[in-house]
Amino acid sequence: MQRREFLTAAAVTTLAASNASLLAAPKADKPNILWITSEDNGQEMGCYGDTFATTPNLDTLAERSLRFNLAFASAPVCAPARSTIISGCYASSLGSQHMRSHAKLPADLKLFPFYLRQAGYYTTNNSKQDYNFACPKGVWDESSKNATWKKRRKGQPFFCVHNYTESHESKIRLTHKPIHDPKKVTVPPYHPDTPTVRTDWARYYDSVTVMDKRAGALLKQLEADGLADSTIIVYFGDHGSGMPRHKRWLHDSGLKVPMLVHVPDKYKSQLNDLPQVGVTDRMVAFVDLAPTMLSLAGLKAKAFHQGNAFLGKHAAKPQKYVFGFRDRMDERVDMSRTVRTKQYRYILNFFPHYPQGQHINYMFVTPTTREWKKMFDEGKLNDVQSKFWKPKPVEELYDCIADPYETKNLAADPKFKKIKEELKQAVMDWMVRIRDTGIYPEPMVHSASAKAGKTPKKFFSAMDEKEYRLVLNRALRWLPEYLGIRADESRSTTIIPAGEFWASEGLLNQALNASRENEKFVFMCRGIEKISSPSRRANYASVMIRAEIGDKGAAKCKAEAIATLKKMLASEDGFAVHRAAFAINHLPKAEMKAFGADILKVLNRKASGKNSPLAYGQRLSEHTAKVLGLKVPASQKYKPASEKGKKKKGRKKPE
Repeated sequence: MQRREFLTAAAVTTLAASNASLLAAPKADKPNILWITSEDNGQEMGCYGDTFATTPNLDTLAERSLRFNLAFASAPVCAPARSTIISGCYASSLGSQHMRSHAKLPADLKLFPFYLRQAGYYTTNNSKQDYNFACPKGVWDESSKNATWKKRRKGQPFFCVHNYTESHESKIRLTHKPIHDPKKVTVPPYHPDTPTVRTDWARYYDSVTVMDKRAGALLKQLEADGLADSTIIVYFGDHGSGMPRHKRWLHDSGLKVPMLVHVPDKYKSQLNDLPQVGVTDRMVAFVDLAPTMLSLAGLKAKAFHQGNAFLGKHAAKPQKYVFGFRDRMDERVDMSRTVRTKQYRYILNFFPHYPQGQHINYMFVTPTTREWKKMFDEGKLNDVQSKFWKPKPVEELYDCIADPYETKNLAADPKFKKIKEELKQAVMDWMVRIRDTGIYPEPMVHSASAKAGKTPKKFFSAMDEKEYRLVLNRALRWLPEYLGIRADESRSTTIIPAGEFWASEGLLNQALNASRENEKFVFMCRGIEKISSPSRRANYASVMIRAEIGDKGAAKCKAEAIATLKKMLASEDGFAVHRAAFAINHLPKAEMKAFGADILKVLNRKASGKNSPLAYGQRLSEHTAKVLGLKVPASQKYKPASEKGKKKKGRKKPE
């Protein structure tokens, strides 16, 4: 062959290989990987020492697996957790941390199964995606309820995900033949010990048993297909149980998950220094899963990955810290960040003026939630049980060994000051390192990124560290205790829109706590109808309505604030509707009455989807209408999964 012909042939071959990676010959030394994931269940399993649980199939798997005692979801709710898992980046760095949101990914950020597929793997997902962004092409060979390893080419390694919803929060609400006796339930100290709470806990354990049965059937199928000796099996729950104060919250009850890894003998070298069978206290998190799966396939993590491989050829050293985040939960705005060590958990709450237990429509379908709140309103709870319904502390610190239920906050204890300061700094440094988008309110993340012609990830990654720290310090500056951090008071902080947003949150906090700095309120809040940011506009309007301003312009300011919120409710901007509805829902009942007719109009609008900003504004408006005793048309009421055991046409998917 002539040299020119040889080079041409080589070039064609290389191009074909790069454009048709699926044709790559599978390598025999690559392990199959099977993921079994279950929704809304923590470590309430026999293999984790819970004698009340009935999980024989996963307990049997645990007997021949490595069990992780300290495995954590990166977020305590499914879509942000899945966003983190599939991308290998904290959802809070992508702008996809809100439940649910619609973020855009950079074109060069590929989801990790894409790289496995390029390496010759057959990739399937059965079947939930729910990533808070559209799944790009080229990730899955098949993603459906029928997806399986059976359709791959002979000898081709596979990466298959099977996700089970039997343990989902919605199943707690369904009547069925009981498996577990409610009288034998151990009720955590933050829940009231009532028959209703015990019944819900027993139903949760029942649902985990049903999930375990399905997992067992899949494992038997793997064995029957002769694949058990060549398949690494990874089982994990996607966050804590669906009980209130578990799912959606940054305690171990919401973030600590079961994780089992079974590695067959032929691949035991992939474990490195970890035992093939037994227990490990190595801390791992969902952000670590993408680089770990690539490492098992012999591939290096990508530069944009924010986690660390804990298995395989490219495993990293154990990490000292595991981080987590909580942001908007359905219709309710919130923001908290956390770090966990092997002994301590620190939580930083950016919106301490709102209680842990804000009214989330979907959560309040669970009987325990309704009863718990009713008992609080009636003054029937002790201090530990009441804390959930009160405004949050700015900082929380728990000794997770001495206090596994995390009920004793040590943040104000001088004996733990050094630990608190270390963990607070770790959270701040982490936020800066990943360029956490939470320092901007959600609408501003989208508007600022779009204006710059970038995705949220690219926009924040390009942000100068000094500028980022200015905004972060401004956010911390307006927390009630100020955390001892001295903000940079240069003029630049006042012209950064996000900095001004945090100023509005500071004023709102003062208004909620009856701190009447009247002149400041007037100075900051006049002319609010001209503010472009819906978050700031709604905050300032709320402040003006609440504040007892004594000057001659008080009545005019209040009227202007009411008019502003009414205009926002009628806006075509779904974020404006949502933020106005959120502000109104937190007003005293006497002040809510001015908006009665307007919120009913919101309910009669047609939303583009059940998880759109307008739809969340409608959920808030429905709750406001109920508080005011207004009649909400049945067709406009929010209808989550039915509490009845029968499947109905048009039933909403689990959240």
